[in-house]
Amino acid sequence: MKNTFIIIALLFSAQCAFSQSISPAEDDEFCPLQDITFTVTLPRILDNTVPSVASYTNGPIIITGILPGSIKNTPTQTTCTFVGRFRDVNINQVFKITYQTNLDSIKSYLPSFKKIKSLFYNITPSTTCKPLQLNIASVTVPRCQIVNIPINFQNIQWSTFGENPAYCFGTITTYEYLLPKNWSIGNSTSDGTSWIKAGNNVTVTSDFSNGINGSIQVRPSNNCGINLANGYIPAQISISRPAPTLSITSNSFNLCSATTGAFTINGIPTGATVLWQVDNTTLAQINGPNNINTINVTANSNGFNGDVALTATVQQCTFTYPVTATITIGTGTPPTITNLNYDNRCGSF
Repeated sequence: MKNTFIIIALLFSAQCAFSQSISPAEDDEFCPLQDITFTVTLPRILDNTVPSVASYTNGPIIITGILPGSIKNTPTQTTCTFVGRFRDVNINQVFKITYQTNLDSIKSYLPSFKKIKSLFYNITPSTTCKPLQLNIASVTVPRCQIVNIPINFQNIQWSTFGENPAYCFGTITTYEYLLPKNWSIGNSTSDGTSWIKAGNNVTVTSDFSNGINGSIQVRPSNNCGINLANGYIPAQISISRPAPTLSITSNSFNLCSATTGAFTINGIPTGATVLWQVDNTTLAQINGPNNINTINVTANSNGFNGDVALTATVQQCTFTYPVTATITIGTGTPPTITNLNYDNRCGSF
């Protein structure tokens, strides 16, 4: 029994003698571009030697190397410290620590850090690393109306570029939204170019007029600091703000001399106004108000013939929609024919 305990103790001592570790641990999550003091545990190094640390795979940054004053020895282990930081790139970053345990042996320790909270590279969609999936893909917002648009989605994970299989970790809880100008989330109103930070469950409020053929863009945001990289391809909600379908109708678009016809603008939105005009008052006049949906146009009795452009200009908040129809006054212009008995609407000759 005594011999068994001695063997176990020797095995444990040997394991400690060859152990390498680092704190914070390789499996921790790290913000980029922040100084971190690392404590390295190595097998007992050779007296009067100092381990070195270097940037290795994918270039983590050394701020302060291992100083002799940070070295602490026990019979089986050595601990030392250095200060480093990770680049703002979501890729596996590796330090290289070199040390000696005897005159004939130089050893290396390569702590590898995959969990860098960076958005430099876009996520590679996979069954493991799911992309940002919005609850809607498109929205129709009537012009000249303020509409509230609920947007929500599941939080996504951080991802590490270049890993096979795909490697994701943790949870991203902050996001940012690019909205049309004067649209808003809460008290934050968009200038049309700046991203607005928010969560994964928001209400976007439109304005009266902006966003035609535009979109709402959403992407994760890095709360580790400001001015950090963001190469994530935004999810988008397409915006439709269709113009009203307007038309002018009448029983006839031909008026004989001194006759009157009624003309109506159709499809005018609620709250919009209309103003009518003709382009040639020598041929025809608008009788009565010219700012109502149906107006009367009378052909003059001066015997002139020709075409009149009747325009209804519809004003809907900031939008202006001109709609034009052609009215033929009198005989109009007959086609070039040899038949002297050509019959037209107002008589024959």
